[in-house]
Amino acid sequence: MSERRLGLQMLEFEREQAAMKLREPLPCDGKLITQQSKRWDRTEEIFWLIKRNHGITTMELFELVNFGYGDFSASLRHLMCSGKLIVGTKGRATTYAAVRRL
Repeated sequence: MSERRLGLQMLEFEREQAAMKLREPLPCDGKLITQQSKRWDRTEEIFWLIKRNHGITTMELFELVNFGYGDFSASLRHLMCSGKLIVGTKGRATTYAAVRRL
């Protein structure tokens, strides 16, 4: 008997055991469950900085924060999509200001 055939027979035996609830299902038969990493929400920190520094550019804002560019750009994009920011330009730079709510 070859190793491949023996392996297939062993796998079949284990699947029968799992079907009879004598063991847990095999990891290769189940759905792959991956846990996504949970990030800190940095939106409030960026929004607070924009409210304090009206008309701040992207580079100036990035220099004030102390986290990675991925979190920074995702939080900034979330603020823009939610309508909390007014986006303008100063020369070639993009500027941000908080929307005033009455």
